[in-house]
Amino acid sequence: MKRILTIAAFSILSLSCETEERAINLAPENNILSNAALAGKLRRVTQSPSAIDDFIDGTSCFAIAFPYSVVANGETVNLASEAGYQQVRDILEASATGTDEVTINFPVNVVYADYTEAAFNDQTEFDAAVGSCTGYVELSCMDLVYPLEINTYNSQNQLAESFDLGNKRALFEILNDVTYDGLAFDYPIHFNAPDGTVLTLIDNNALEAAIDSYTDECLALLNPEPNPNPLPGDVLVQGSWYVSYYFSFTDQTITYGYYDFIFNANGTITISGGSPVSGTWAVSGSNTEMQLAFDGSGLEALQGIWTITNVTQTLIKMHRDATGVDPEKFLSLHKN
Repeated sequence: MKRILTIAAFSILSLSCETEERAINLAPENNILSNAALAGKLRRVTQSPSAIDDFIDGTSCFAIAFPYSVVANGETVNLASEAGYQQVRDILEASATGTDEVTINFPVNVVYADYTEAAFNDQTEFDAAVGSCTGYVELSCMDLVYPLEINTYNSQNQLAESFDLGNKRALFEILNDVTYDGLAFDYPIHFNAPDGTVLTLIDNNALEAAIDSYTDECLALLNPEPNPNPLPGDVLVQGSWYVSYYFSFTDQTITYGYYDFIFNANGTITISGGSPVSGTWAVSGSNTEMQLAFDGSGLEALQGIWTITNVTQTLIKMHRDATGVDPEKFLSLHKN
């Protein structure tokens, strides 16, 4: 029996009247439910997108439904679509202090990862909902091509059927339908990768491999860095920092981990947490080198010119080659 299965706006399963008797392939190697890892990944692919606004609502349990408005660092932003997210990010990126605040204007409606909906009238209700739910790591930037034929089996009724699924919500709901103990795609199927590539997949192994190969790319798209290529000098003057890693012959991080460093825009360093020490800093060499100097005892080992190897909004990694009797050294500064 073959039916057309789609999900309407009110979560109604619409089945066509057309039926077709045919053999259904539910061999063990084709059964999605016999591979818990694959079934879980498919749920993450097909769930309602809930992580794209995490920098606003602070949870991947649900996403706030459009339209709504927020106040970002004192500036009101009206959000009518996903395009508005970039405006909020731009405001946060322009912050001179590195301290960002986003306030949601209530009431708002939200859509959970499982497509259920809720309304919140104030921050108290909202915070209670966030605190009581467990977030999801979604993979919504990849998807399958629909309509998609799936075979099902219910062992209690000994009923085998075949459905054409019209969208990802239909697949999500059938994956979570406990009446089935057998689900299998009618391969080959087609897979939309995050970069626009369309892959033809011939079995469950190929499907799981495709999801795995694009997972990191998908997570990066869902949680982009405010500035993917920050300059070390711009990053350092925002907030205070500590030594999260220092290696010279051995790991000596514990010796310096209790110091806090504030890199002032005038090139001086304010240091707290140990003996009175002051210092200076400078970034040069097209933002590839950092020079540190300290007045006082305790931090002499950190002095010198370091090669900057990695920069994010919260972490700067540096390296120094061995010279003479000095060994190769590694230094990482992490934002408090």
